[in-house]
Amino acid sequence: MTKNSDLGFKGEHPEVRTVIKTDTVVDSIVDSFISRAAQGKTKYGHTLDRQDLSVLDWINHAQQELQDGILYLEKLKQTLGG
Repeated sequence: MTKNSDLGFKGEHPEVRTVIKTDTVVDSIVDSFISRAAQGKTKYGHTLDRQDLSVLDWINHAQQELQDGILYLEKLKQTLGG
């Protein structure tokens, strides 16, 4: 099976490549990731390809993101009366 990462660059612009359509759920998530990556690059001036963070830094970032996710889920539970 061909992976999206194997499709390579297309056209004149090296930042453009083809993405295989799958189903509406996966396509929605892929679109969301692409959008989030672009927003992150604009906001922070770099991508996840950066080399200036240690493994511990990456772990801390992941923990903080997951903590935020837990807070959002708890808020939704409370909002829904759970």
